[in-house]
Amino acid sequence: MTGVQTCALPIWKVTPGNIIFNYYMRKNIDFILNKKKMHVSDNFYNLYLNEEDIYLYLAILNSVFTKISILLNSRNQGNGLFKIQLFEFEKGKIFNEERLSENTRNKLQKLGKELSSSLRRFNEKIVKEIDHILLSEYNRESEKNLDISDLYEFQEVILNE
Repeated sequence: MTGVQTCALPIWKVTPGNIIFNYYMRKNIDFILNKKKMHVSDNFYNLYLNEEDIYLYLAILNSVFTKISILLNSRNQGNGLFKIQLFEFEKGKIFNEERLSENTRNKLQKLGKELSSSLRRFNEKIVKEIDHILLSEYNRESEKNLDISDLYEFQEVILNE
């Protein structure tokens, strides 16, 4: 990744990122491809990522692993609302794309591209595929045997604290 910027300045003074996300979140955290580099309101963060791997990043960022990391580093505002500040986001951990096999990278690039062009109501199926692929990589790297339900249950625990 190459950088993150908030829109504290007037939006016309901030260079739009190629991926954006709202720093307020409830059950879901959506990272959105900003293909046209549109300016966004001040409750969004702009990410500036390598264009060559943009779909790979989009897939990883929308995974349950990233969502758990963000939730663990964010503040619970009550009633299921979470807020993450820039310094908290930067403390979060995401999958290191350089450690992924070429086959996995290609699969995630494809799914990230599908994710970028699908309607939000169809994203869940794509994200679940991403989660399964990354879980397989995680289990292989860590020599663990987590099940996908373990991750989803952990995410629910955090959301309901």
